[in-house]
Amino acid sequence: MSYDWVDAKIIAVSDCDSSHVAIDIEVKEPICFSNTNIPYDIYYLIPDPIHKDRFIQRTYTALLENNNNRIIHTIIYRHRNFGKAYHWLNDLAMNQHVSIKLGRPSIKAETLNAGSLVFLGDDTSVYAIKKIVEYASRKHNCTVFVETIENIDYSIGFKTSKYFSIQRESEGVLSLIKGKKDLFSGDVAVWAANEVATIVKIRKYLSEKEIFCAELHGYWSQK
Repeated sequence: MSYDWVDAKIIAVSDCDSSHVAIDIEVKEPICFSNTNIPYDIYYLIPDPIHKDRFIQRTYTALLENNNNRIIHTIIYRHRNFGKAYHWLNDLAMNQHVSIKLGRPSIKAETLNAGSLVFLGDDTSVYAIKKIVEYASRKHNCTVFVETIENIDYSIGFKTSKYFSIQRESEGVLSLIKGKKDLFSGDVAVWAANEVATIVKIRKYLSEKEIFCAELHGYWSQK
């Protein structure tokens, strides 16, 4: 699979928690994937951990080739050996004269726009997801949808039903769990993906526009 990374660089490496590294990236133009012409404002990508070292070396190096940047993108990268990954990325960022920031992924919520997509790891904290949902909803007066994927060992769940509960769905189908109907309105989406992130479904709700599905290991296609 090829990603169309264009005019991008790393601007920050964030120490999210014991198993995640958040990479802030600036790009000149919104990123489009090879098989689509539809750009989105924000991508959170979780690569297959089996290929984590190869991904980090090839992709992040490519992202540093051009520094004419405006739009911020973030990769939340799950690495089983967090210490090694963080120090490697820290050295890479320092060599490219970019800033290093520490913080949880929830601090990035202000970058969300209507229609933005957030891919979160299966053990991303409930607090971080809740803060993203709250911020996006207040800023854009939008509905926030949360979906999860099969093949995870446990479900993510908000302890209070006031926000969301997320449940597993069999046969590879993403289950849509809506918040209270009178809580939000609009079409921002927040997504919860499993560690491998094999399939992610992308939708713009309420607008009845394009529906896309993605298989991160192979292709992006219009459904």
